[in-house]
Amino acid sequence: MDKFLEFLEASIEEFNKGRYRVSCLLCQVSAELLIRSIFDERGLKQPIVPSHDIRTLLGRLNDESLYEFIKENRRELDVISNCRKNSQYGEVKKEEAEECIKMVKLLLKELKNNDLFRKNYTI
Repeated sequence: MDKFLEFLEASIEEFNKGRYRVSCLLCQVSAELLIRSIFDERGLKQPIVPSHDIRTLLGRLNDESLYEFIKENRRELDVISNCRKNSQYGEVKKEEAEECIKMVKLLLKELKNNDLFRKNYTI
């Protein structure tokens, strides 16, 4: 099982337990691992400056098929990125954790639709 999927499944489990801070953190990590796995799969170097920003990481894949998705989902992708900071240093509401999980699932679907992620998972 891929690392990103382990974190996403754990995020969903924590969400169902009402532990929204933990869920949000795990969800953000799953998104980051998903994108970084594409760097590895394509033989690309990981970004030199480590970034937890999902839009930045997607942009560094430098794939035109993602540009419209990034533009249309700017706010939602920022929710994923902010989950890491909010879960560690602030508060997280149920709706924020729920939106994060929903968006990571949408991100996975988009990456598969654009043939950037070839493995078949159902979540």
